[in-house]
Amino acid sequence: MKKKRAARKPDPAAADLHRPVWEKYGFQCVLAILVFLGILSLVAGDKWTAMARRLYLDLPILLGWIAAAFGIGSRVFRWLRKNEATPPQLDGAPHFIATRLALGFGIISLLVLLLGLAGWLNRIVAWGLLAGGWILLVLDFLKAHRTEPNKIASILDRKPSPQSWLYFLALPILAIVVLCYAVPPGLLWGSEPNGYDVVEYHLQVPREWYEAGRIVPLHHNAFSFFPFNVEMHYLLGMHLCGGPWRGMYLAQLMHVAFVIFAVIGIYEMTPGRKWIGFLTAISVPWLILLAPVAYNEGGLLLFGTLSIGWVASIIKPDETSSITLKANFGNYAIAGLMAGFACGVKLTGGILIIAIIPAIVLCNSKFTTFKIRIQNAGIFLIAAMLVFSPWLIRNTIWTGNPIFPEGMSLLGKGHFTDHQVQRWHQAHSATPAQQPLSAKLKAFKDEVLFDWRFGYLLIPVALVAAVRSRRNAQLFFLIWFILVLSIFWIFFTHLQSRFFVLAIPALCMLVAMFETNDARYSLPIVLLLQAVFGVKSTYVQAIEPCESKQMFSTIGLDGFVELKSAEPGLEGVFASKSRILLIGDAKAFWYPVAMDRLKYRTVFDVDTGELDIISGWLINDKNTPKKPFTRQPGDVVVIDYSELDRFHKTYKHIPRPATQLESTGRVIMIEKQD
Repeated sequence: MKKKRAARKPDPAAADLHRPVWEKYGFQCVLAILVFLGILSLVAGDKWTAMARRLYLDLPILLGWIAAAFGIGSRVFRWLRKNEATPPQLDGAPHFIATRLALGFGIISLLVLLLGLAGWLNRIVAWGLLAGGWILLVLDFLKAHRTEPNKIASILDRKPSPQSWLYFLALPILAIVVLCYAVPPGLLWGSEPNGYDVVEYHLQVPREWYEAGRIVPLHHNAFSFFPFNVEMHYLLGMHLCGGPWRGMYLAQLMHVAFVIFAVIGIYEMTPGRKWIGFLTAISVPWLILLAPVAYNEGGLLLFGTLSIGWVASIIKPDETSSITLKANFGNYAIAGLMAGFACGVKLTGGILIIAIIPAIVLCNSKFTTFKIRIQNAGIFLIAAMLVFSPWLIRNTIWTGNPIFPEGMSLLGKGHFTDHQVQRWHQAHSATPAQQPLSAKLKAFKDEVLFDWRFGYLLIPVALVAAVRSRRNAQLFFLIWFILVLSIFWIFFTHLQSRFFVLAIPALCMLVAMFETNDARYSLPIVLLLQAVFGVKSTYVQAIEPCESKQMFSTIGLDGFVELKSAEPGLEGVFASKSRILLIGDAKAFWYPVAMDRLKYRTVFDVDTGELDIISGWLINDKNTPKKPFTRQPGDVVVIDYSELDRFHKTYKHIPRPATQLESTGRVIMIEKQD
């Protein structure tokens, strides 16, 4: 008697092959690209041609940079987590795209630093560095193809979830950001984040290192002693493109990518409903404003989000999880590396992460022994210091102070005088009027709680979510982090809104943890209002002023010659061989001439001594005789009297310009031969 053949179970992958194309994930991706391009062409208007040209030049290099970082980061990620279990809270992010990319970005920045210090960085080496990442990526792809040959096809054929269509809400915001990246540096937004820091050091310092052929201390620009994990990528971009002004738009697009991957990191690390964390993040005006400006907050957000997220997911895992029974080497090593990379982006933000997380780990006593807690905290700190130490070693060799120009009262002041130390401390502290506690709390209210750049609803909704959510370790960790960050902001910063952006990932994660019976209906409404408030505020407060000042008319300019040559007194200067001496003006990146023709210094590098302010501003670097430059016939001296007057009123030991030289605005003088 024949046995009945068992009924064959339906194959989900085979069912996907017969699904209509519009019900597949691949179709959704193609549709998203087309919708994005349509929105971008709409917002760009008559500048669409210039916008398309910029993307044509920058986007292929950006994608190559991302691919190289992913190849390097994936190899390191797999090695660190070879024998580690995935925390239950992160099951919804099996590929950890943001984590792999962040590891790659961090490693590339350190490689650029070491190559630059050795004087080995050039265009060929820069492309070779990317090629190494591409080789690792191809090898990983071939290995994955052998083990799972139909993996990519199965993903593209998969039916998208209903929530995935909500991600289309990010496309208009992304179009605004991409439009703004093509505006020349230093023009957006008019208020914080303004472009002054970008043209003073975020792009200017890499520009000088590019021209010098190596990374060296710049005694006329104190910011060159900062850790520059993000700016290393700007330097790399300049080498990839063949020049500072050819690479300046790529640098801004790199920062856009940092912010985008930070938002993806929030999605991956959110322990609750991930789509809620994602949609909350994209509507925060601060991220929209920061993304197209070549700052470093994008790197701080990316590395900080992942360090916080990895520890939050394993700080107190499920009681039955086996990963509570041993030291979590791979997971804590990743969290530590992210904290170290964050320190290499911004000292204050990174050190805060390194200080908070080990304390939380050591206090986590419910499911682990004290020995394991010590091991986990040690793994975190060793990993963090491993990737942060190159910056400390560099500064120790340069100045004797590993964190110069911070900590000068304890670790040494390097080449600074006492006057300069006092000026630096004053500039990075609250003003005398803000020293009372009541004034600090008022600043916190104005700059954080009721600042439109946080979207108005983000903080209130996060607070409500903290009250209404189920009590768990992740909740308390995020609340603790936000509380410590708030205390640090109030008492140890100069009370600017931008220094609180590290709280945005934690706030978005809190919103996603909202767990009440009516959250299914009320929370989407709140998110929609948050998005409306955020995008509308960004448009009214930032986009409209840029349109009224015709900022977007500059989209696609290849350099600043077109802008600066129109300034009275500078006609024909850039094409000549004249030197340009800047007094009171440190926006050196706006002057597209070789650095041997351009002399400037920041206000923190000025020590006039007994000289008048004009002569004192032109004192040579420390390694040359301390006397004013010998002005040559035909020198162009740009004196910004309004800036000098502001410096005199704001900082100590900056004398007022002589009475006979007092004026307003900028004065350009051509030195004539006697």
